[in-house]
Amino acid sequence: MSVTCISFSIARRLSSGRAQGLKALLLIACVTLFVSCGSCDNAKTSASGLTVRVLSYLRAPVPNVSIVLGDNNGSLISVAETNAAGEVHFDAPPTDATVTIAWQDTGGGARSLISFYDVNTPFVVVAGKVPFSPLDSKNILGSATIKANNTIGAAHWALSGGSFPYMPLPTSPVTPVTVTITDKDLQNDGKVSFVVIGFDLQGNPVGYGTLLDQEFTDGMSLNLAIDKTDFLTARSTILNFPGSTANLSGTVSLQRKGASLVSIQSKSVTDKGRNIYLKYIPDFADKVTTEISNSAGGVLYSLGLFSETVSDLAFDFADALPAPSNVKITDAGTDKATISWGGIDTESDAVHIFASPKDADVPSFYEIYAPPWRNSVILPHLPDSLAAFRPTGFKSITVNNYDYDFISGYKEFIDKKMQGNSWTWPASGSYRRTAPGVPVPSKPK
Repeated sequence: MSVTCISFSIARRLSSGRAQGLKALLLIACVTLFVSCGSCDNAKTSASGLTVRVLSYLRAPVPNVSIVLGDNNGSLISVAETNAAGEVHFDAPPTDATVTIAWQDTGGGARSLISFYDVNTPFVVVAGKVPFSPLDSKNILGSATIKANNTIGAAHWALSGGSFPYMPLPTSPVTPVTVTITDKDLQNDGKVSFVVIGFDLQGNPVGYGTLLDQEFTDGMSLNLAIDKTDFLTARSTILNFPGSTANLSGTVSLQRKGASLVSIQSKSVTDKGRNIYLKYIPDFADKVTTEISNSAGGVLYSLGLFSETVSDLAFDFADALPAPSNVKITDAGTDKATISWGGIDTESDAVHIFASPKDADVPSFYEIYAPPWRNSVILPHLPDSLAAFRPTGFKSITVNNYDYDFISGYKEFIDKKMQGNSWTWPASGSYRRTAPGVPVPSKPK
């Protein structure tokens, strides 16, 4: 079984000489696709069929989610709803199938469409795009209440540890914060850790506090002081950087014993030598991800590395991929509605599109995953039962690409990258991504 969580942009595979690690960003969603194909043309079908499984953020099965099966041009073949196990099985999917998950929040809330093109992999899981399930309670272990004492006078603070806890908190951080603890929050030793980071008014970290390796008891209450300032500092040297460093930033994400806990961002901390200095918590993490990003001309260019130790690093922006170009929508609101783009490196692993539908009666979100050799997709045809999900046009479209030095192509991206914690990540790796925001016409061309 392959479980995956998603959320990235373009990256070109690093050469082995440059591949020093990075762990991909936090993923948030999982849906399971099974397809087998073999060498066959588009008219033939997969002998093993296709199973689609939908999981919540907490990886519980989600029933009653509509799954639409189409061909590689999005033409409707079949539609079904997930069962109590969160699954749908299609006996005869086409090669290069299009699979679309349609889901709406309870009570007529936000609508979400997620489409996967050219699906030929034996098994895929995407979890968390449907955030909640009636079965989530099985994964919830209880709660913990944390009271942070701001002994260093930080302007604001953020708590990490437990589900959905990482948020800015008041300037006088003394109000207790209660967080939910799920099985996802436990370290691989069965314990749980909590971290509080204090920030100045500019958002730079100035202090921290930790409670590490705690035995979890439902309803536990803990005091956590923001009393340490002995951050480690590592230098990231920026090579072949185009233009000014004014929009340069760096982010460090720290993982401890299999649990992702802390992200620390430093903004534009540079010197004349094009170095950015990032802060780490000492004696804490066994997996460290460092990402350097630059925002220029409405495009976010990012390079990232992950490894098991903190060290000085070099990021060469000569390796950054160009932004996707010529993004447009044609024939919007018809059964020929097409999103097209250019500028994608065919060596990347996947294209990820975010589209914001216009004139929707409730908040609506549309995501598309496609292989890098595509430069367009015809939007999937939806049955009349899902007419409310059909977009009549888009306010904006963002075309992202991403690539990892430890994943080779779209099929492996589906097979591995989307597996999340069920697949063993390498000790080190790298990625780079480009994420442009591109406006599109409000009317069909």
